[in-house]
Amino acid sequence: MKFKLIIFSFTFLTIICLLPVKASADSNKDMIILKKHCSSCHASERVFNIEKTSTGWTKTVNWMRKHSKNAFSQKKAKQITKAIIALHPNYSRKIFEIRCAQCHDLKSTKKLNLDPQQWNRLVYRERAKAITWISLDEAKDIAAYLAAAYPAKETKDTNEPIRALVEEKCLRCHIHATVFNPIKTLDQWIAVNKRMQEKSPELISDKQVLKISEYLNKINPLAGWE
Repeated sequence: MKFKLIIFSFTFLTIICLLPVKASADSNKDMIILKKHCSSCHASERVFNIEKTSTGWTKTVNWMRKHSKNAFSQKKAKQITKAIIALHPNYSRKIFEIRCAQCHDLKSTKKLNLDPQQWNRLVYRERAKAITWISLDEAKDIAAYLAAAYPAKETKDTNEPIRALVEEKCLRCHIHATVFNPIKTLDQWIAVNKRMQEKSPELISDKQVLKISEYLNKINPLAGWE
């Protein structure tokens, strides 16, 4: 009994030592739940040494819950998953560096001024080029890491007159997201706006087609990124 108590104390203290110094009460609670429900079947190495995506750990914990005939609730499953992911804080960054450095300059990637939605679009667009190299689960974690580590900074629009022109001409028929969100090359924007001009030649001049196209290409930070 004393031996089991010593092993329990040692394992518990090891887990606690791995927590950040300023860990919240919720994090401690999650870790205690992890210890309570996982240590009876698994050695600590199974948790500390294995790395998975957040989705991977979610699937594993849910499988364990089912395998143990619902020995713990769905709420506790989420807490356990959260605690395990917290034990591997650098995994998402590691996956980003391993997967993305094969084709891209990581320093340039980090300088992109993107919001979470744009990071998602970028990561999943690049995954589509190499679906055997980056899994869906990895893409999810990479996008979340980039959005958290490199949040978008507010930038002042120095082309307010041109933006006003775009809004005046384009938002008559299209919603904001249709105009300002797509990622296109300059030639693609020109082709789109010429097509719009053909539908309403009295609304957009040739000069305005070029101005609008250049502006829409310029404001999207993903335009031309490879």
